[in-house]
Amino acid sequence: DKFVFYFAPKIIGGDSDCNMFSDLGINKIKDSITLRFENIKRIGSDIAITAYPLK
Repeated sequence: DKFVFYFAPKIIGGDSDCNMFSDLGINKIKDSITLRFENIKRIGSDIAITAYPLK
């Protein structure tokens, strides 16, 4: 598996927000997935991070 996260210098939120990881059912740090960052790249004012889960 590979994760690519894109971050923009913006903060939005509201009552109808959904969490992109809510379906994983992970609610405790001890059950979390540890990632290894492979690449961090600036794209204009945004940042893209490529990460892989450690097994």
